[in-house]
Amino acid sequence: MIPLSSAVSSGYTYISKSGGYEITFDGDCVGWVRREKAWSCTFVASTPRGDWIFRRSGFLGAGTEILDPSSRQTIAAFKSAWGGKGNLTFSDGEVFHLGCNGIWRPVWTFSTQGGRPVVRLHTRERTLELMKDKSLTDERGALLSLFVLYRVRQAEEDAASGAIVA
Repeated sequence: MIPLSSAVSSGYTYISKSGGYEITFDGDCVGWVRREKAWSCTFVASTPRGDWIFRRSGFLGAGTEILDPSSRQTIAAFKSAWGGKGNLTFSDGEVFHLGCNGIWRPVWTFSTQGGRPVVRLHTRERTLELMKDKSLTDERGALLSLFVLYRVRQAEEDAASGAIVA
């Protein structure tokens, strides 16, 4: 895998693969997120900048904890709001807002507390953009990129569950 930061901020694509997603740049894998086990609600994510575990938490699994795989310590927590939106708060206090816009949620965006977009995912085009931001480390940018794919996966699964129930 090549590091996400070594590529230009646009030009990333993603594909469904192995029960999750893989981010590519010019055909090279730069990161992936997939289920830990076949029927698990836990996902693992990896880039050259780091590895993480995404685990549902809270009432009815509405939130998510991001864990360090070696220590199993929580490094961030996502609290969802209506419509797939929510806030991702890191243990150091940094907060990113996730929003989705458009019909059938075609664009998902992570923004800083000040409202500057740092990651944008276009679901129809299957592309990902990383905006240059001085305050965003390469590791956080990689984590946010994989986490937004995880949230898209959750939204798809929740919608499918709702359709089955209806």
